[in-house]
Amino acid sequence: MIDPADCPGLAALGTLARNAAARADVATVRWEADGETLAATAKVHTDGRGCLLVLLDERSALVAATERHPVLTVVVAAGDPWSVLLLEGVAHRLPVARGATFRIAPSALVLLGDREQRVPTEAYYAAEPEPTWDLAPAVVDHLARTHAEQLTHVLRHHGCTAAESVVPVALSPDGLQVAVLDAAGVDSLRVRFPEPASTLTDALLELRTLLACSGC
Repeated sequence: MIDPADCPGLAALGTLARNAAARADVATVRWEADGETLAATAKVHTDGRGCLLVLLDERSALVAATERHPVLTVVVAAGDPWSVLLLEGVAHRLPVARGATFRIAPSALVLLGDREQRVPTEAYYAAEPEPTWDLAPAVVDHLARTHAEQLTHVLRHHGCTAAESVVPVALSPDGLQVAVLDAAGVDSLRVRFPEPASTLTDALLELRTLLACSGC
């Protein structure tokens, strides 16, 4: 078995594949057997282990086909320089009340672009997916509970000398939206990042730099 930690290139491929799977909320799902091919668009979700949850329309021919031959390929968009990621695995139907939900533990992964690149499953499962923007509200909540005083010092340092307190409201690629409370009332202000953050990880790095200025 390959240890991804010993092969930085393989670890990077695993991370790229985990991120592509984690970002997907809609995918093309393909089924092939005995010369027959079926495909459909489906909602997808990735759990904490990297397994895929695929929600199919109960009326889709894919449902009966998958129960007959339970192997599916899920096709999701991938980051540059790749165009798509193919994840194939045995599909197990989950006992849910509505729809047809299948759980797939990918056993074969392929990146497609100008060329084909197989991704070792060990690297995929070992990778830590990058946090996605849907976690931004949790980041804002953490800032409000833990760093409100630091944010107040930062705003004062950047010219809002009358600020009595600051409440973080929303986080976006452009920056942090805050409510500034002073003797005159409440005002809304966006603390902009030097450059728009392309990922939540980049935004977290910008916030860390921003908070470091609280002691300036």
